[in-house]
Amino acid sequence: MSLSDSFSVPKASSSTHSAEQAHIRGTVVFTWSLMLIIVSLRFVARRLSKVGLWYDDWLIIPATLSATTCFASAIWMTQHGLGQNVYILSPNQLDTFLKGMFISEIGWPISICMVKCSILAFYWRLFSSYGRSFRISVWAFLALMVNWGIVVVIATVFQCSPRHRPWSEGRCVNNTYWFFVGSSIPHIITDIALISLPMPLIWKLQMRRSQKAILSFIFGLGGFVTIVAIVRLVYLIKADAEPADVTINLSNILIWTGVEVNMSVVCACLPSLRPIVAFISDKFKQLCKRKSTHTKGLKLLMGTLRPSDTATVLPLSSKKSWDDGHHPILDSSFVVEMEAIAPHFEAKAPGRWVSEVEAVEPAVAMGTEKTVAGMGETSV
Repeated sequence: MSLSDSFSVPKASSSTHSAEQAHIRGTVVFTWSLMLIIVSLRFVARRLSKVGLWYDDWLIIPATLSATTCFASAIWMTQHGLGQNVYILSPNQLDTFLKGMFISEIGWPISICMVKCSILAFYWRLFSSYGRSFRISVWAFLALMVNWGIVVVIATVFQCSPRHRPWSEGRCVNNTYWFFVGSSIPHIITDIALISLPMPLIWKLQMRRSQKAILSFIFGLGGFVTIVAIVRLVYLIKADAEPADVTINLSNILIWTGVEVNMSVVCACLPSLRPIVAFISDKFKQLCKRKSTHTKGLKLLMGTLRPSDTATVLPLSSKKSWDDGHHPILDSSFVVEMEAIAPHFEAKAPGRWVSEVEAVEPAVAMGTEKTVAGMGETSV
């Protein structure tokens, strides 16, 4: 019995369900694009902090590639029957659809396993010095997740015989559906345990309670992925109770599978983006500081130009020039306009610059006379 024969073919309408296909594409494309952006920012953050890449960074790469495989298979399946009624599909379309489903079944456990291994490596880098018991817990979780991933991948590959064509001729294991339900339950349990693992250590850190709450929230973002995994499990259970129109029943399962693997990578990368947040915050503070300095300088300038009875104002009258003639600066239109609107600006004493010039001129004249007299004595 082939995998395609395990699904009955109900007689239904020939609607193409284009809206359902657009919904599938839009969801997986959005979450996949978000995943690529966040992964790129993770490596940018490593460069900004001048910290070398470690195991948690390298493990996120195969997780991203596996999630991309699930994304590509979902797009491929929408082009070959996903979201349509299985009754209107040709045998070739159904075989192509099942090939995509087989690829997605393999990509899902690999991506989930690599993400959790990356998170454990991140925990090790942060908290490995906090005691032997924590290090043992990390190693135990790592062994559990690797074994889970290996078992699920092997069982998926060998679910049919011959194993190289599970989507066509051959015999398949009965109740493979319950196998995938069973593999999801330990995955959800380990998700909850993985989120809870660093929480006691965070609340023992010497920092303010608000900072501890923020750290707990960041490390607890994986709870969103746990909720997605539970929703996916619900749709898996519902699919067994509904009519076996595989190309329609698997629509929601494939959507939530894509969301789960993509958002798992996103949540694993978010705690590593702190250098980028700090960089943006510093730039914003510098911008605000420059704006504040510019505003203060502008206010100071306007305060200098604003007439005031108590303030000392530069003499703007052309009568106090450096010579008998009119000074070109004092004869400018700006000065004329200021004298027109502020006649009381007529100075009773020379301004700072005029006073300095008047004080320097006699000294310069005296020095010049002494120099000329010395030259006359030398010539005699």
